[in-house]
Amino acid sequence: MVNVELTDGIGEQEVNKIEIKNAYQYTMETLKRSREVHKNLNEENKKLVEQNMRLQEHFTLAEKYIEKLYGDIVDERDDKDVLETTMKSMDKRHKLAIANMVKSHEEALEIHLMGAQLDFDVHFPSRATWEEFVEEWKISTRLYFANTLVETNVAPTIGYDGNTNEEVEVEDKELTDP
Repeated sequence: MVNVELTDGIGEQEVNKIEIKNAYQYTMETLKRSREVHKNLNEENKKLVEQNMRLQEHFTLAEKYIEKLYGDIVDERDDKDVLETTMKSMDKRHKLAIANMVKSHEEALEIHLMGAQLDFDVHFPSRATWEEFVEEWKISTRLYFANTLVETNVAPTIGYDGNTNEEVEVEDKELTDP
């Protein structure tokens, strides 16, 4: 608004012109600042939209990676369950095979020792009982030792032929079991 001291020599019409001119300038400056603010806001908005798009891409990639990891974890759990089931089955088959082998060995031992009169547990004898059994077995007529020894010594001989020594192999004698 126009100062009262300045308006003494100016008419009312000119005061209105000055007020309108001042209002116009104020409006134009405000409009100019508004445009600058709008322009800055648009630039910030574009930056935020770009950042949002990049984040969305990262989240999409992260989501896919997480889904893959989850699938891997589920597969590993399934594999672990299958492995445990297989191991349990193999363990049962192994125990059954061992039981059958033990039974087969017991039957073979019973057949082999049918004529022997043993007064102790053959599978788990005490040391004293086993030593006593061995002493009795050694004097038994059922114990067999070969009467002849088999010759197994084959040694190479070295011959002299001029200035060189050559190793000559001797053929093995054919041995027969008595």
